[in-house]
Amino acid sequence: MSSSYERRGRATSNEVYNGLTLIQHYEVDQLERFGAMLLFVRNGYHGDVLAVLRNQKNLIAVDFDGSVKFQPKLTLR
Repeated sequence: MSSSYERRGRATSNEVYNGLTLIQHYEVDQLERFGAMLLFVRNGYHGDVLAVLRNQKNLIAVDFDGSVKFQPKLTLR
């Protein structure tokens, strides 16, 4: 695939946070206060949004409904 078709890119922090639901934004903010860092936001097939954070070596996922998973089963490329 040509690089002109590359969909991934760097978003500004405001763009990333704008994609979150209100409850996700709250949960992400709380996790960041304890040292977690928002890595990216993934949009699901059904419009669900998943926020993925890293806290030291561990991944954390925040679902669209605000539920937090401290050991999510995610495959990263």
